[in-house]
Order: sequence, then C-alpha cells, then structure tokens
Amino acid sequence: MSTRPPSLSDIALKACVAKSTVSMALRNHPRISKKQRLRIQKIAVKMGYQNNALLGQLMHELRRSRKQTYVATLAFVNASMDPQVRSRISIVNDWLIGAETRAKQLGYTLDYLWLHEPGISPKRLAQILRARNVQGVAFYALDPNSMLHDWAPIWEQFSTVTVGARHHSPALHFVSNDQYTTAYKACDQLWALGYRRIGTFIETWLDDILERRFIAGYLARKGATSEVPILYFDDELGINQQNKPQHQHAFNGWFNKHRPDAILCNSSHVLTWLNALNLRIPEDIGVALLDLPREMKGIAAGMEQNPSWTGISAIEVLVGQVLRRETGVPPFQQGTMIESTWIPGPTVRKV
Repeated sequence: MSTRPPSLSDIALKACVAKSTVSMALRNHPRISKKQRLRIQKIAVKMGYQNNALLGQLMHELRRSRKQTYVATLAFVNASMDPQVRSRISIVNDWLIGAETRAKQLGYTLDYLWLHEPGISPKRLAQILRARNVQGVAFYALDPNSMLHDWAPIWEQFSTVTVGARHHSPALHFVSNDQYTTAYKACDQLWALGYRRIGTFIETWLDDILERRFIAGYLARKGATSEVPILYFDDELGINQQNKPQHQHAFNGWFNKHRPDAILCNSSHVLTWLNALNLRIPEDIGVALLDLPREMKGIAAGMEQNPSWTGISAIEVLVGQVLRRETGVPPFQQGTMIESTWIPGPTVRKV
C-alpha cells in the first residue's frame, strides 16, 4: 500500500474538479466559493494531505531567485476619519515608507485605500481588493475601541494586521511601538541627567488607545520619589483637538502648583507653553518628547519610535500570514512591539 501523500491531481480526481481549483481551494483563494473551498479541504484532509509551510516558503524564495518582480498586492487601509492623515502626521507617513520599502523587497506592491470612502460598503471593498489581486490588508490609524464587525468581509477573506495600536474587536494581530518601554527609558535618561521632579501630561483619549502603557512606564521608572501628579486633558478622540486654549490654561495651573524640573510628554506644544511662562529651556526646565518626529530632531530631546520599522514589521507579519494562507480572526492575538531610541537634544541638560 502506498504511503505517499496525495497529489493535487489525486485530490482533484476525488473532488471531481480541476487541479487548478484544488490548488486555489487549498490556498483559500477568494475566487473559489467558501462552500467549495471547505468541501475540497475536507476531502484533502481525509486523503492525508498536509500543508507544508516550509515548502511554501522555499517556493517563495525560488520565485524570488528567478527575479520575479511581482508576487501579489497588499492593501494599506487608512482607518482614520481623516483622509489626509498620512500627509499631516509624520509618524504615519514613516509607517508607510517602511511598509513600501519592505513590500518592494519581497515582491509585493501596495494599494492605498480609505476605509470611510463615501459609498464604499464592506462587500464592495472586498470586491475591489479581489479584483486588484490583494492578498493581505493592513489597517492603520485605527481607533482600537471602534468596532470592525461590519467589515467582516475584509478580515474573513484576507490576511490582516493593524498598525499603531492593539485592536480588540476583532482581536487581529498588531504591530505597534512599545510605549511602556519608551516611557520607562525616557524617564531613565532624564533621571541619569539629574532630574528628580519629572512631570507628564496626556490626553485621555490617547491614554485609552495606548492602554495606559505610557503612563505605566512613566510611573514604573519615576517611582515614588516625585510628588508631581499626572495632568490629564479630558477630551474626546480627535487629532485636531490638541493644543486647545484650555489645555494651556490647565497646564499653567498644574505647572505653577507642582513646579516639575522636567516635562516628559507626547506633545511638542509644551515648548510654546513654557516659553509663554517666560521659562528658559533647558536652563529652567528640561523637556523630552515620548514621540520625537523627524522634524523635531535637533530641536528637542526625546524618544524616536522608529516608525519605519513599524511599517517594515507590519509587512513581514502580513506576508507571513499570506504565505501560511491564514485569514479570519486568529485563535489568539499576537503583537509585535518596536523599541524606541533615545535621541539627545538641546531641551535637556546635565543638572
């Protein structure tokens, strides 16, 4: 009795379909109906077929060695309500630059779409993705507390990942900065410079999105040696709501009452606020940013979140799922967290 695994031809004969149909069904290709895919997959399993992920990877490398310039298409979907978020926020732009670079290296092209495009339903978007030979979808600038259930046709049919923060419903794989370690290391750097009363502030909507990770890292390293409480700005979610006049007013009152010797925060607006209080930076007070964008390098000290590596890792996570033919909500959520780098700057000094 033969013990060899069944070939695609064997499975095709048993299922009464073409060999190409079997190949697409075993790869969960959307051109084959879900009912047909499941039927063929069950037949294959009963016949002893086993998916060889290593062989799939070897074939992928073989195709690359033959200088095949195009493998498939991946979609990067802007889930923000702002269609121009990439052009306005440098960290988002850097995510996409990293993603473009890695995708090209692996033989994939990127298509960019806006989740909230008027008139585009989830079903219609899925049709567009299939027509463009999209194999995987990355959502970026997504509010983790939002619900994606209406968009089930996307994550059920395509490999998916979220970029920037963990999403809970559905619990898709994600790639983000390691905010806890970012804040912890930033406090460590300020502590090494001699600062002891390190204060911080944050918008409540951002604190919610980041699952208190910045604040947890700040409190873990700052310890009980400082009596400066955290200043929270109670705003609804909205990028354009930063730097409101009431924020500066609340900051002034908080600063005058607690007199920190350094500020660690996520917003460069603090530099303007401190100047308005006639404070010299860094002579009177030190400032470090938890998210130091490239346009602030040389202007302020802080943590560079290495956003291009977030984009690179998102592509690698997505392509890995594509090669393993994984779609739908994973059995358990996995996260890839990118470490930040301390960048010295003229807003801090040795105390």
